[in-house]
Amino acid sequence: MVMKKTEYLKVRKTKMPDFIIKTAGWLFPYVIPSQLRMFLLKLMGVKLGKKIYIGRMTLIDDNFPELLTIEDDVIISYGCMIFMHDASKPDDMTVAPVTIKKGAYLGLASRVLQGVTIGENAVVGACALVTKDVAPGQTVIGIPARPIEKKM
Repeated sequence: MVMKKTEYLKVRKTKMPDFIIKTAGWLFPYVIPSQLRMFLLKLMGVKLGKKIYIGRMTLIDDNFPELLTIEDDVIISYGCMIFMHDASKPDDMTVAPVTIKKGAYLGLASRVLQGVTIGENAVVGACALVTKDVAPGQTVIGIPARPIEKKM
């Protein structure tokens, strides 16, 4: 559900001060040990499942990290970006949650925009720009991301 930033800030519940979230968000892409990256994400408020891999240089929106849910067995490759807000109109900024379901795979340098759900076992190709939900088991590629047929 997309919501105006001003409306969301009225109901927002975060446990950490903004400066800690911003510092963790700044450090996250550069920290080498995977366990330390997971710790920083939890500190930021991201909801994490088990057996997750997130590649280095991946950027997670540090404005609204609490709106990101990453379920079990997810792989997010090197250099991906995940955004939970749209600031293309600063006076009318909107926010919406992003959910990455169990077993999903995000390819190198893919981008996921606000309000998107990546379905179970879905695959997002390298450099794809995901602007809409991806169905479970579906493979998407391109800008904007579009489904492709799997050839047997």
